[in-house]
Amino acid sequence: MFADILERCRDLFSTDRKDLEFVFRRHAHHDEASQISDRELYANLVKGDLTLVALQKAARQDEEAAGDALLRHLRTRLLPRMPYSEPLREEMVEQLVEERELANRTVGWAEQICNRTFYSPYGGTINMGPYLDWYTDLAGKSWFFEHVRGMRERIQTEKLHEKLGMGPVRATWDLNVLHHLAELGKAWWLTGEDRYASQYVLQCLDWMEKNPPNMGVNWLDEMSVARRAIAWVFTLHLFLAAPPVSGDFATRSVKMLLMHGAYLADFLRKSQDEKRPGYRLAAAVALWTVAAYLPEFRTCGRWMEIAEALYPAALEEEFGDDGAHRSGSLDMHRLCCELALTPQILSGGNSPGRHLVLAAFQFLVNVQESESTYQPVGAACPERVLPFGPPFQVDVPGLVALAAVLLGRDDLRRPLRPGWTLKWLGGPDAAEAYRRMGRSGAHDEEVRAYGAAALVLMRQGWGDKDFWGLVRHVPRDPPPSPDDPLFHDDAMHFSAAIGGVRIFTDTGSLALDTRRGRYFDSPLAHNVLVVRDAEAMLPGPETSEPGGIIRLDDGRTLVRGGRRAWKTAVGMVWHQREILYAPEQQSLTLLDFVDGEGQADVEISFQSPADLEIVQRGDLGCIFWKRIGLFRLHPFFPDTFRGSVERGRENGPPAWLCRDGVSVQPLQRIRYTARVKLPSQIYFWMTWNVSGANTPSADEIRHTFNNIGVQGNRRRQEPARGRRQRG
Repeated sequence: MFADILERCRDLFSTDRKDLEFVFRRHAHHDEASQISDRELYANLVKGDLTLVALQKAARQDEEAAGDALLRHLRTRLLPRMPYSEPLREEMVEQLVEERELANRTVGWAEQICNRTFYSPYGGTINMGPYLDWYTDLAGKSWFFEHVRGMRERIQTEKLHEKLGMGPVRATWDLNVLHHLAELGKAWWLTGEDRYASQYVLQCLDWMEKNPPNMGVNWLDEMSVARRAIAWVFTLHLFLAAPPVSGDFATRSVKMLLMHGAYLADFLRKSQDEKRPGYRLAAAVALWTVAAYLPEFRTCGRWMEIAEALYPAALEEEFGDDGAHRSGSLDMHRLCCELALTPQILSGGNSPGRHLVLAAFQFLVNVQESESTYQPVGAACPERVLPFGPPFQVDVPGLVALAAVLLGRDDLRRPLRPGWTLKWLGGPDAAEAYRRMGRSGAHDEEVRAYGAAALVLMRQGWGDKDFWGLVRHVPRDPPPSPDDPLFHDDAMHFSAAIGGVRIFTDTGSLALDTRRGRYFDSPLAHNVLVVRDAEAMLPGPETSEPGGIIRLDDGRTLVRGGRRAWKTAVGMVWHQREILYAPEQQSLTLLDFVDGEGQADVEISFQSPADLEIVQRGDLGCIFWKRIGLFRLHPFFPDTFRGSVERGRENGPPAWLCRDGVSVQPLQRIRYTARVKLPSQIYFWMTWNVSGANTPSADEIRHTFNNIGVQGNRRRQEPARGRRQRG
């Protein structure tokens, strides 16, 4: 759909030689820095607009008068309506300082930023001293400087950065999104101290001087450019009334914003083959943001037409009808939720695509274990779009509360106190509007399959003893290529939590660090069954069957993780995982069915947080404690097996957790191994009614599965084994 709409928008991409977008492309074609002159800027003003008469008159006089007139116009215009502006400042500050701890942290970080100390999720805290090195890799080296076209060739083909031992480029990109400048802006609003504004102006001018458009590493990644454009708009508006902001600075900032817009429009024009998750959505949203903030320029009117057409199409490309992000990554889902919400902020909740934005936020609410946390499922993506929560942290409660107010939906209203993002980006009345909203009830479906992300969610409620579970099943539609995010090794991974306390966790993934090899990408790092000395076959029409759910008449639900294959030296081994979820009995039974010929060495692991106390019983079952008993697990193998509880350690495996894509911490791993005769069934019975539930016998469990026809259904669905083997 996106490609079709992009084709319809072809005529909107400029071919006028005097247009700012054409000027950008002309310089880019000759490997030059893309710049526009003051004359080209003011010639692009909308003609016939009475509010621009004084600005156009000043532009005909001299540059200094034009800059001062532009600044006066930006300060006094009525549109666009930003959620915060100088007339609202006193009223908003009264509400913002109610969050005293957040206000103090923000001012504290602003002091550090004035002292040239910055923070990145990829490199921690770094002090630059008097010289601002925007090309630092945060590991002691700096990136080389040339036109982006040559840099792409050197990095993608020649791998020059690897030969030079450069640090990860994502660390440099994240620093140059300039989110730290928003902390200066929030501190200036809260305190009124102009030194924060002076530091903002100084750092912006330094950045513009050292980073001309299309030159250097900071123009290499379209996602980072889009995030920087959005941040630039919101931060500039924070400082618009500050005395250190001059007419010359306003002119240079507007020109830089327009160059960001031209860059993103040019990317969208050529993006018909773009496959990276979130990139086209980010470009469309950032183009919308620039166009909405600078409607005085003719080019921005055309950009708004492009963005309004592509934004809904990009939403459909990212999110399924069920609201889940198609990559299966919860981090990417949250990032795209921030992007999707930005046009709603600028339009007061009236931009197109509202139903998709709503579905995306409903998924974000449902998938959380507690009121503000979700497991690190899928690819790590610690980046942010809207820097208005706690300093340098993702503000999930604030984003959800803001979406609830903008979209007018009580079902997004959570009992948790809304974050700072609501008060900054919702306007002075947002907090009261949120308080007046009705409180949403319990999750309406105890089990729900999200086909777009290949996830099945089980939720009993939001109480401190309620169960939450997530299964990553084999996707119904096989991924088109090995590069697809759903082409993962951890199909049928199972996560669980009780009252927001994690029992079994996804281990996450490393965005940058590869010191531990492919551990985080391997089945051994997930709560799955592994066939030892075998090769996992990735999902495909010949090697797997999709998962899903079957609702039973007695209130229980059968969750099917799907079916996948392992290739051994003697033939194929087939593994299918199913979970019988019984919320009324506060229990579930996990069945791993292993099929094939001969015998197989299998290993089944469950990763648990290090702060849980795990007591292993004589029958090799486990009880999980955190002040109180939370969970019981009982294994049932057809023959002899071994069980152990192991803890991650610095000199080797077995278990690690990566929450943020960068840093790792040890986990505990409950590990079971056995040599089983094929075909074979392995059961794990689990309950969160620790003291009241009676453990069933293996015969009772087997009888239960037989009664619901699982065995017969499995046999009938299995194609001939010869057609499945690939030689």
